[in-house]
Amino acid sequence: LMATIEPALQTGMARSAQPTLSLAAYAVAVSLAWLARTPLWNAQQIVISQATDRPSYHQTRRFMLSLGSVMIAFMTLLSSPWIADTVFTHLMGVHGAVKHLAISGFRWLIPLIFFQALRSLYYGVLTRQNQTRHLQYASIARILIIFPALALGVSFLKVEGIFIIIWANMLSEIAEITWLNRAVARIPWQTAILKS
Repeated sequence: LMATIEPALQTGMARSAQPTLSLAAYAVAVSLAWLARTPLWNAQQIVISQATDRPSYHQTRRFMLSLGSVMIAFMTLLSSPWIADTVFTHLMGVHGAVKHLAISGFRWLIPLIFFQALRSLYYGVLTRQNQTRHLQYASIARILIIFPALALGVSFLKVEGIFIIIWANMLSEIAEITWLNRAVARIPWQTAILKS
C-alpha cells in the first residue's frame, strides 16, 4: 500500500501549477531532508531492541525525541538564508527559480522530521510488542487521507505542486502518527521483573 504514495505525489505534482519547476525543486528539497530522516528511520532498530516495558519505552521515547530535536535544529540551521543559499547553490547545484522553490519546499519539510521521529518510535514499539497489525492500519489511514488531500489541493489550490504534495503528505502523516500513537497508548505493558 505504501508503495502507492510516491507515485501519487508525483502525479499530483504533475497536475498542479508549474509542474516541471516543482518536480525539479521537490527532488532537491527531499534529498536534503532525507539527511535528517534517515538516522531517525534507522534508530527504529534501537527502539525494537530496547522498548521491552513501560520504563524502557519512556527512555527510548526520550532518546528518539532528543534525536529528532537535534535533526530539526540541524535542518533549521541549513534553512537559514545565507546557509541555504550556499548549500543549494554550491552543494546541490541548483540556481534561479528552482533553487528558490527548493529552499521554500525544504523549509516546509522540516516538520516531517519530527513526524519521522515519532513514526520510528511507534513502529519500533509496536514491532517489539508484536502489534504489527496497527502498522498496516496506520498505513491505510495515511492512504485514505493523502489521495483526497492531493485531489483537493490540485483542484482548488493555485500554488506550485511542491507545496500541495508536502501539505498532503503532512496531513497523511499526521493521520498515520495519530493511529500509531493510539495503538501504543493501548499496549498492555509487561511488568518488569525485579532481580534480587
